[in-house]
Amino acid sequence: MPGLEAVSVSSDRAFPRHAHDQLGFGVVVAGAHRSWSGLGAVEAAAGDLITVNPGEIHDGVPVRSAVRTWRMVYLDPSRLADLLPEERRKGVELARPALRDPALATGVIGLFGLFAMDRPDPLAVEQDLVRVLVPLFARYGSRPAPRRGPPP
Repeated sequence: MPGLEAVSVSSDRAFPRHAHDQLGFGVVVAGAHRSWSGLGAVEAAAGDLITVNPGEIHDGVPVRSAVRTWRMVYLDPSRLADLLPEERRKGVELARPALRDPALATGVIGLFGLFAMDRPDPLAVEQDLVRVLVPLFARYGSRPAPRRGPPP
């Protein structure tokens, strides 16, 4: 689908600070991951959701130098607006880069099951995207006030 990219990574590599133009959301499948974000240092372990807003600076390192595996969906902001209800479309970002929400994690893993098919059904992909995005933004779609003082 245009504006949608799915990535599965296993790595013990540290990634320097960077940003993406897209919204990213995914699941740590194995191992654990530590990253810096605008909220400070966060850690995500197997089963946790990880998120990044468009343009948000972040990095990533494995915990205890071990391999970690994660699956991410990157979605262009213009595509996101097509999938969310109107009241969720403007000025809403995901508030936390690491989340413990087993039901949403299961939904993201299910979405990846569609991507693994030889010929994914675009309608099924769009339906599963909506099933993940609507509760993701309903539960975690606000941005806390910026931290006072210099960034960590």
